[in-house]
Amino acid sequence: MPLDPNESYPRLTTLYNRIILNLIRDVLLCIAFNIVEVTNIQELRLTKQRGVVLGVIRDAHEHLTANEVFERSRALLPSISFATVYNSLRYLKEINQIAEIQFGNGASRFDRMTHRHDHAICNDCGKLVDIDLPHPPELVKRAAKLSKFKPQSLEFTLRGQCPECVNKLKN
Repeated sequence: MPLDPNESYPRLTTLYNRIILNLIRDVLLCIAFNIVEVTNIQELRLTKQRGVVLGVIRDAHEHLTANEVFERSRALLPSISFATVYNSLRYLKEINQIAEIQFGNGASRFDRMTHRHDHAICNDCGKLVDIDLPHPPELVKRAAKLSKFKPQSLEFTLRGQCPECVNKLKN
């Protein structure tokens, strides 16, 4: 009489099914968020939690704070903790999958664009947008001369009022 694995080994079958379902879910999450090609998932050491955090940032149309990343990640994975999100952000930054934008007041936001680019920030509402502004070599040389720094990168942050806040003042 052949053994029915569902009757003889219910715990093993349940565990096996859970493992398979978790693997399928992880791959689908990565594909859904366009995180990486499936072949690169293990290479990047993306755990389920890191995959969700990266997906949240890549899916966002704005630059998120750690708290905003946590809230959105928690909506997708209720068991995720703030510490896990914070550590995932640090790891993803280290492997150049995201960029951290730091401001003088200690606040940071996270960006899906990792190449050099500039930003504009609204002084009223805090809106942050990307701008692609080429820097003439003369400007970089002049900044290096004035600061006596050896230049590695130069980034601009335009501060002012976004169009929405300007319109609020007009009305």
